[in-house]
Amino acid sequence: MSFGEISTTLDDVSCLLHLPIMGQFPTFDSLDNNGALSVMLKLLGILDGPANAEMCKARGNVVRLSWLREHYEACCLNQHWELLQGLI
Repeated sequence: MSFGEISTTLDDVSCLLHLPIMGQFPTFDSLDNNGALSVMLKLLGILDGPANAEMCKARGNVVRLSWLREHYEACCLNQHWELLQGLI
């Protein structure tokens, strides 16, 4: 028996997760490629080359979640805990 599509509303989130939904939506300034690259370098400790290559591969000022996971796993395997402080 098909019921069609369903949309999750903020009221659904509030009821299911018991999270209060109130206040204004946050707004963010968009970053250009250089701004996004500097944030990644500062917060994640990633070298300029790999970060820039990933942004080119993702076609914009974004990176793929799988790439971030790979970076996180590599830091864990190499015990580079200081680089993980920006991720957790």
